[in-house]
Amino acid sequence: MKIALISPPLLLTPPAGYGGLERVVYDLGESLVAAGQDVTLIAPTGSSMPGGKVIETIPASGTTNCNWLEQELKAFDTYKSILGQFDIIHSHEWFGCSILAKVTESFGKDLKFCHTHHGHLDWSPTHVNREMFNPINLIAISQYMSREYLTQGWKSRYVYNGVDLTTHPFSSEKGENLVFVGRLSKFKQPALAIDAALAAGKKIHVIGGSFVDDPNYLEMIRKKCEMSGGEAILHLDASHEEKVKLVGNASACLIPSAMQEPFGLTCIEAMSCGTPVIALNDGALSELVTSKSGLVANNNEEFIQAVRTFDGSKFDPRDCRDRAEYFSREKMADRYLKLYREVIDGPGW
Repeated sequence: MKIALISPPLLLTPPAGYGGLERVVYDLGESLVAAGQDVTLIAPTGSSMPGGKVIETIPASGTTNCNWLEQELKAFDTYKSILGQFDIIHSHEWFGCSILAKVTESFGKDLKFCHTHHGHLDWSPTHVNREMFNPINLIAISQYMSREYLTQGWKSRYVYNGVDLTTHPFSSEKGENLVFVGRLSKFKQPALAIDAALAAGKKIHVIGGSFVDDPNYLEMIRKKCEMSGGEAILHLDASHEEKVKLVGNASACLIPSAMQEPFGLTCIEAMSCGTPVIALNDGALSELVTSKSGLVANNNEEFIQAVRTFDGSKFDPRDCRDRAEYFSREKMADRYLKLYREVIDGPGW
């Protein structure tokens, strides 16, 4: 099967640092190649796909502080004329501009498309000519997001994101410290993770990047850690090796997300390391965490209490790893291949 994977023009694929969506696209491509598929990655200049082909579009903007739609349209102009050579075109762009080829190219009516949306959808069904573009073949990254899309008038299938488990090795040896990994943004609530750990008398390692939407919030987190007397330690722009070591040794990974989480890669990465998760019941997180791999709290107060009373000895690291294996990148590729065949055979959804 000749497959085109289209990655957004904001960051390289794979990303040099932060970049969840781009990492998922890369892992999907590598797994499809390993499964014997003919994969072409369409992505910003400098992107790579071992074992596959790469069509470079435009230089990566390197920031979210830009006109995303304008960037996608510029990238679209560089590759639209070659889309007819693929059996299936799988878009991961935010606006799905590649589907415009259905009406801008002479061969457009014969193209087979699907689009994975990696977050909340801001498409208005009333502003899209469905007769012109149907089937959209929209794919969500969790059951939660698929239900959300339906409330907005969009049918979808869902395929869970996959993780390269080899990059998050299993560790059965756990310490007493807690860990937070994620964007240092208000909606990820690292401040709540710090407060919950300190209230429980436990040390916490806070791992996040300087790639933030609100520098003032980052500065608040920095000061909160500095004033903790060494009980909350900030690891800004930590290397992957440092992150994996801290997560693998932690007694639990705290995920107090409050953003209607579309999926939760950090959750899978922690469980891959054999580390249980304490999460808020936010978005798709309750789909990922089982009673053997962690705890899910319904609100901030329950979350703080769960951290205070957490007993790591009740969780077997092997159970956490087993749960993570359900979300391997190989399983993700298998699930997508089934949908590709459904799209190619028609009529789609």
